[in-house]
Amino acid sequence: MLRRPDYPLNTQTFVPGLEFAAVRDLMLGDAARWDLPVQQDDAQVLVVQLAYGLCSFRPQPSGTLAALHASRPEKLHVIRERLLARLTELVPEQIGALRWSGAGQSEQVTADGPPPNFHFATVQNVAVPAANFLRVRANMSDLTGFSNDSIHFRLLLPPQGIATPAWPVLAENGSTRWPQGDKALHKPVYTIKHLDQSAGNFDFDVFIHEGGRVTEWAQNLKAGTRFALLGPLGGGVLESRKILLCGDETAFPAIARILGNLPENAQGQVLVLSDKVGDDAYRFETPPGVTLIRLFRGQDDLVQIALDEQAKQSDHFFWFAGEKADVARVRAVYKARQGDPVTSYIQAYWALGAA
Repeated sequence: MLRRPDYPLNTQTFVPGLEFAAVRDLMLGDAARWDLPVQQDDAQVLVVQLAYGLCSFRPQPSGTLAALHASRPEKLHVIRERLLARLTELVPEQIGALRWSGAGQSEQVTADGPPPNFHFATVQNVAVPAANFLRVRANMSDLTGFSNDSIHFRLLLPPQGIATPAWPVLAENGSTRWPQGDKALHKPVYTIKHLDQSAGNFDFDVFIHEGGRVTEWAQNLKAGTRFALLGPLGGGVLESRKILLCGDETAFPAIARILGNLPENAQGQVLVLSDKVGDDAYRFETPPGVTLIRLFRGQDDLVQIALDEQAKQSDHFFWFAGEKADVARVRAVYKARQGDPVTSYIQAYWALGAA
């Protein structure tokens, strides 16, 4: 197996029937789309740098040997799940039977055990940082996996009335097997607003809205309450100096985290949509060269204003998050403009009718 001193965890699997040429085309397409460095590409090996590690492929007489390399177990797990999803497009009939192995310091898959990125956390306190928001501070025994390149997690809420929740476990092929049926989990993604590695604490903000499943949960939290989460997930703070950030209340914590990590010489705009004004509105700290513009629901069209500004600032990183239908409008126009996906993040954070 290919050894990388900066990635001590290694695991590999043989994928029968997978043509090296096919997976090479797939991965090189991903590398071009997401601006991923290709470290090696020849007839004998393909090595692609991912956000969380390396992915390598070698041709075999009746298939392809795929290997993953990462610095931490949870990062290895994340890239393995993503690879399995991509390989499903090429050899769907083989995915369930895949098995992973390694040597030395490599990570092994323990079927029916918890995924490496599954954790329990304990609530420390709940505060009110702004109108219609609650800030949950929680403690977790190991926060070392979270950093500026890993700022998201899935909050895992079991159905109401379930005395003994079922949690995700690892399948034999290395993927996560989720509880189904009446034990299915509600698993929305949240952003870590503040992280204190030394104290083992992290903060995340919940937007309070009527009928929200997490709203009800957060409003009834008490110090000492234990809850489950899955993380870190992919996605980190921006490193671009020129930015255009746009979003509604569901995106406020992520926007605030991004702003808090921008360099002092950053330039651009922030467009935030809400129905709250005054001293109780959600606060953002912006560098001197970044302008914050507050838009008001029922009066301003976030989508249209964001697209107008993107047309004027096409050299800025374009970040848009909000309601699913709004995001679809933005994606369609951005694609028609031949916008570069490498310099954009356009993501649905909620959908009308969903709790």
